[in-house]
Amino acid sequence: MKAELERIKIQVMSLKEEEDRLLSREDQKKQKKDVSVLPLHVLRRVVSFLEVNDFALTLLVCRRWKYFFDVAHLWKVFMVRFEINTIQTNKQRQLELDRVMLPPPEEFKIECTQVRRGLQKNEIFQACLQAQEEELHSLKSAKEDIEGKIRANANVLKFLEDERTKVKHILGLKRIEVNEWEKKALDSGCLNKELAKEMQSGDSKMKQELAQKHLIEETIQRSVNQLNTKIHILEEIQIEIGKGKDHEVQSATLKEVLSKKKAQKKLLKTTVKTLRDELEKLVKETTKLQQLESIANR
Repeated sequence: MKAELERIKIQVMSLKEEEDRLLSREDQKKQKKDVSVLPLHVLRRVVSFLEVNDFALTLLVCRRWKYFFDVAHLWKVFMVRFEINTIQTNKQRQLELDRVMLPPPEEFKIECTQVRRGLQKNEIFQACLQAQEEELHSLKSAKEDIEGKIRANANVLKFLEDERTKVKHILGLKRIEVNEWEKKALDSGCLNKELAKEMQSGDSKMKQELAQKHLIEETIQRSVNQLNTKIHILEEIQIEIGKGKDHEVQSATLKEVLSKKKAQKKLLKTTVKTLRDELEKLVKETTKLQQLESIANR
């Protein structure tokens, strides 16, 4: 703790020496009204009163007094603060950088105790000097002045922390979106597979039904052809029986005729029975075919 206090005292002494040197230089060039000879505490007050939208003007001030900001390590702080404030207003950035190339403005818009007014630069500096003379510096305030611990530095750290958490949040959301997308893709892939299987099974069922339909049609056609041939044979048998009636009565005995008649009758019965069976089969197959056609039409 003592070492820290000693270091602070040394820094305060160096600051006072620097201020005395600058004030003496200011006294020498007071007639020329050279703003570059203003002490650090005056510069700090000027910059701290500026609004966020006027940081381009702050940059002009920093460019004019770069040497003094280098001494107090404030130049980097203000540059970082300027960059961070312009990230959110990229359209304004080029305009602000263009403004840097222009001559320094004659007025600053400052905000002090919620009162806004335009002042000449020399009036601002005189007000800052007067406030600086009335203010009593403690070791803590002197340390803050030397180390450059002003609001901008804290804002930089807070900004970086906020950006880090924001990036983490965005990455988390993106990870969730990717996981949900992968899940949806997997679900849709499974559904597509199931749908393809169903369609494939439906196609196979249709093919089987069509094959059965063709098979039934072929069997029906075959059975019809067989029935036609059998009917034709029966018609020929009946014709032969009609032709040979007289010849059989004249040449053969009654017993032979009766036996032939019985045999023919038996043959007719068997043929009629077979034809009846074939017709029943044909009716059954036609009903099946009609059922399959109705299923196929659905």
